[in-house]
Amino acid sequence: MQNIRKFIFSILVLMVLSVSIFADKNILVSDLPNSVVDFMKTYFSESKIDNAEYDDRKYEIWFSTENDSQIVNGEAEFSKKGDWEKIEFYLGIPETLLPENVLSTLRQNFSDKAIVSVERNKRGYELTLVDATEVDISE
Repeated sequence: MQNIRKFIFSILVLMVLSVSIFADKNILVSDLPNSVVDFMKTYFSESKIDNAEYDDRKYEIWFSTENDSQIVNGEAEFSKKGDWEKIEFYLGIPETLLPENVLSTLRQNFSDKAIVSVERNKRGYELTLVDATEVDISE
């Protein structure tokens, strides 16, 4: 019986340690890489960074913009190096973030739809448009 208690206690300790080791850590905006801050100033200059986290692999930030007396929230993920990987913002993602071949495909097939989410990965770009249409475009 004593061995079972020790075993259960050991499992609980390991669970608590693993949660604390892999948990995202809140960081100050001033601790973000310059590339992340510059990115936000360039593409979302009207927005304010509300919260930031880091987890050994990526930075994640939450930002907001006031629009017609309402607060609109957005979220962005950046690599450890500070390169953007994913952005969600329901007022629209600036088209200047995307390479010309991606924009060309979008303009040909979805010319009147705003982009509200974009994820950049090894295969290319995964986009979500304002009407919830999902589009994958290879780079």
